[in-house]
Amino acid sequence: MSATYVPSIYIKDGSDNIGSIVLSSNSGILPLRALTKVELTLSNDNTIDSDTYPDVFDWTTSPGVIFLSLGSATSMLDDGTNNASLFIYDGLNTNGAWAGDIRILN
Repeated sequence: MSATYVPSIYIKDGSDNIGSIVLSSNSGILPLRALTKVELTLSNDNTIDSDTYPDVFDWTTSPGVIFLSLGSATSMLDDGTNNASLFIYDGLNTNGAWAGDIRILN
């Protein structure tokens, strides 16, 4: 049996709540400048996406990095552990491509 590492982002209410995720493949860091949308689908059936919460996601500052500033979206999170799937959208993946799972501790 192999273990799967699920990255965690820790949220402290009342702070700026900034975390980051680096997306890479075998060929290196993924270029994200062509992204049109980023989405977190939470285990509590809530969705945080860049269309509704544009200030939460920043994928333009650093190549291959998505910065998450979850302060404005903490109402979407349950207290404690929130599991989430990250989806990215671009011209080729208009229905979203799964980029991985993360754990958000609120």
